[in-house]
Amino acid sequence: MKKIILIIIIIAVFIILFFITKHIISNKYAEQANLKFDSLKYTEAIELYTKALKWKKKSTKIFVRRAQAYNNIGDFNNAINDCNRALSIDSSFTESFYFKGIANLMLNNYNLSINDFSTCISKKFNLKESYTWRGIAKFNINLIKGAIEDYTNSINIDSSFAKAYYNRGIARASVFEYTGAIADYNKAIEIAGEDINTIMNRLDAKSSINDYAGVIKDYDILIEFNPNNADAIYNRGFFKYKIKDYKGAITDLTNAIKLNYNVKEAYYQRGISNANIGEYEKAIKDLEISLNHSPDKYKIYYNIGLAKIHIKDLNGGIQSFNNYLKYDKNNPEVYRLIGTIYSLKKNYFKAIDFYTKAIEVDSKYAEAYYDRGVSKGILNKHKEAILDYNKAITLDDKNGKYYYNRGISYIATNNFDFGCIDINVSVKLGFDQAKEMKDVYCH
Repeated sequence: MKKIILIIIIIAVFIILFFITKHIISNKYAEQANLKFDSLKYTEAIELYTKALKWKKKSTKIFVRRAQAYNNIGDFNNAINDCNRALSIDSSFTESFYFKGIANLMLNNYNLSINDFSTCISKKFNLKESYTWRGIAKFNINLIKGAIEDYTNSINIDSSFAKAYYNRGIARASVFEYTGAIADYNKAIEIAGEDINTIMNRLDAKSSINDYAGVIKDYDILIEFNPNNADAIYNRGFFKYKIKDYKGAITDLTNAIKLNYNVKEAYYQRGISNANIGEYEKAIKDLEISLNHSPDKYKIYYNIGLAKIHIKDLNGGIQSFNNYLKYDKNNPEVYRLIGTIYSLKKNYFKAIDFYTKAIEVDSKYAEAYYDRGVSKGILNKHKEAILDYNKAITLDDKNGKYYYNRGISYIATNNFDFGCIDINVSVKLGFDQAKEMKDVYCH
């Protein structure tokens, strides 16, 4: 009997020692895993958590910790499996829902993610993060109002939570609340400092409300981060063009070209910037280079044509506009510009032909009627000119030069009464040349 009792005692001791040893070994592996996790060595941490679980198969904490590591290496399916295992051991272990919610979000299982974080919120677990994650899931299924409410709840819990401000800014921008979005990005930056994503989103919002000076300031910040950020340099040049800082635009676009970035647009933008400061030769050179890179050749030919008019290369201007017409035959302005060039060449009959083509494309093009009227007047076809001026005035009765030139044509046909009426109207509309004519003919 004593032997049996002794054997039972020995067995019991071994069992107790086994469980104590098992617990110690499991904890040792778990501690080692935690150190690897904290050192961002997630794959090694997963291996050690797995060893720990061999000795402690029902540890909810180790399963969830391994799920975190799986999330951090992008293995979201295994993360969900570990969270589910933890929940099968203890269905009230809320932390499992939290990390499963993140994994579901990353797998685009947005409704499942919302359910997971809703559980966390109902149990008041990690509330500010849970609200924000749920807001992100809602945003991704276009529940924008609900997303904004969740981000606001996070901010109400912790007014220094930059992540919530950033995401609320994105949500507000998506429903065109750009001013509110900018305020949120500003707050996120105030709390967490400047980062590329927040700056990029803020400048997009500023661009949407035409705050181009603000956009440029944000690109300044991005370029401070990386002086060789070719995208930022190019875009800053583009927005400098928008605010008519043409010299600043040229500097940035030149640097973008040196970095071989977006060359076709950089040469084009630099070309039209040069044109805007009167550097037409440089403009033409840039625009002709851009022809080799851009599929939108028609707009380039258009701007080359304008530049060539300025340097008095009239034949070159006609050629450029004719090249434009190979791509688009329905732009009345181009026909009118060709007419203007022929008028400058004193070929008024040819000018009239092109003004007529402009009118055929757009029967409500007041300037084309006016220009045709001027050419007809120069050819002493004043009665025909008056008909064109009539049409121009019908389309735009607030343009003083239309009345002035009709008045001239009336006077040229000895109809001084009608001529002076038009001259007086032109004076009232602020057309200065009419004052001299009034003094000569209309006492």
